[in-house]
Amino acid sequence: IDIGTTTGSQYAKGTTVSKNDRSAGEPGDLLFYTEGGGVSHVAIYLGNGQLIHALSEKYDTLVQDVDYYERWDRATALIAVKRIFN
Repeated sequence: IDIGTTTGSQYAKGTTVSKNDRSAGEPGDLLFYTEGGGVSHVAIYLGNGQLIHALSEKYDTLVQDVDYYERWDRATALIAVKRIFN
């Protein structure tokens, strides 16, 4: 499955899942974040409220709570959840 290599191309794929209903998320769903503009970051939902993402060279790849990322960087907001693999 080709989902592209940019957050924008990945955002254009899949089926939208409610970002407000945390019980609707399934492992493998993509979580899209913004920093006040377009889509700027994508993470993979692991289940049980956890995500994995490549945050930066400084922090490397992290497993974090879905809500922690928004609290850690208050300029960041979850704007969409997409399911690529049905």
